[in-house]
Amino acid sequence: MADTESFPNKYFYFPVISLGVYFIIRLIDQAKMIWTFPIDSSANDWSSHIARLFFLKLYGLFSYVPNWYNGTWPLLKFYSPLWYISSVPLLNFLEPDVAAYVSLIIMYALALVFLLIIGKVFSITKTKMVAVFLFLFWNPIAIGYFITVGKLPELFAWMWFLLFFAIIYWYKDRKL
Repeated sequence: MADTESFPNKYFYFPVISLGVYFIIRLIDQAKMIWTFPIDSSANDWSSHIARLFFLKLYGLFSYVPNWYNGTWPLLKFYSPLWYISSVPLLNFLEPDVAAYVSLIIMYALALVFLLIIGKVFSITKTKMVAVFLFLFWNPIAIGYFITVGKLPELFAWMWFLLFFAIIYWYKDRKL
């Protein structure tokens, strides 16, 4: 493993600034889903996630949806429900499409916070951890997967994995 002092922070300034600006631009571009409902013609999951949030707000958790897939479709039976459940507080005061977008931003913010916690555990500078965040969550594959396609439950899982990794590593040599 390379010594962390062999890579000074100044090497990370350009990637952090350029990827950070691109990150903001893509988030602003994705905000158009608030005004224009995303369609499935570009192979995305946004519309089904927003529809599930709508039905969750309308019918409740683990209920049957009578007006989707020829009736009596079990809501959240065939997909991981944790992201949807965590979005319920947002559904109380936002429309489902806005709640999905706000949830995306919150998940990115929490992932950054959790990576900064990992950086603190490993004694890595904040600049380097922001670079890790951008390389991990803002590479071309992640942009297509999380933003364009809308794999929000998967982003939710990655976000919590970072926190659990930090906790497990922190306590691996300590008594509980």
